Amino acid sequence: TDHYWRHWVRGLATVMEWQDAVIRAAITLKICQHEETGAIVAALTTSIPEAPGSERNWDYRYCWIRDAYYTVQALNRLGALDVLEKYLAYLRNIVDNAKGGAVQPLYSVMGEAQLDESFAENLAGYRGMGPVRKGNAAYHQVQHDAYGQIVLPTVQAFFDQRLYRLAGESDFDCHVWPRRRWIRHLESAQKVADPLFRGQHRRILAPTQPAARDPGPATAQPPGRGPCGAQDDEKPHQRSPPEREATRLRSRRSSDTPHVRPPPDTASLFAPPPCGRFGGTDPDRPVR
Repeated sequence: TDHYWRHWVRGLATVMEWQDAVIRAAITLKICQHEETGAIVAALTTSIPEAPGSERNWDYRYCWIRDAYYTVQALNRLGALDVLEKYLAYLRNIVDNAKGGAVQPLYSVMGEAQLDESFAENLAGYRGMGPVRKGNAAYHQVQHDAYGQIVLPTVQAFFDQRLYRLAGESDFDCHVWPRRRWIRHLESAQKVADPLFRGQHRRILAPTQPAARDPGPATAQPPGRGPCGAQDDEKPHQRSPPEREATRLRSRRSSDTPHVRPPPDTASLFAPPPCGRFGGTDPDRPVR
């Protein structure tokens, strides 16, 4: 109703500039939240094609953990604490019901995990561009960013004294966050790390690993070749342009990139905890 929205807008911290646009945007985001459960849907529509005739008509009337976080973040900056509070309650139910600690990318507004996809054959679709879908098979996917975007809004629940329910140790249950899933997630992160920093990445994640042994003569450089793969008596100007460029980059990396070793007290913060909720492989379907 008009009174409800006027009352809700009065609690927003908005500046005078662009106030009309900010208020309309805030209301648009707010109406995507389910009033009872706190779930935030990605959209209020289904089967709007991404491009004409593409048949990429997905049902977005579900709560994507990733998208919902950005909605909460935007409204939280305006002081809409009620959105965050209701969404945190929804997240707690999702986490408590996660089987084996595996969190899906999306759930229904009621927290249902199985969202089988089907077609409404009797509907032509938007401007005749079908199909019209009900459900979303993306719930089979494994998207690791969902775990981080559960942690980020939950952090505020430990410190914000305005919340009716502050988070505590009871929100962490080792039976729900298996250690193996945490390790599998870290391994997945290492695979996509920049090769230039991959060594430091591994060292931070596992600071207690023993130092590698000297490979010895079995892996020594071939006779007559230097560490950059050039002949010992070869002059720099005698190398091909690609070889000179590769040598220059290697020298820059060795001189400009400092050897970073985290102090013991800092390194322990990055060690895998005794429990976690990560893991899985992505299916063939494109990630939304």
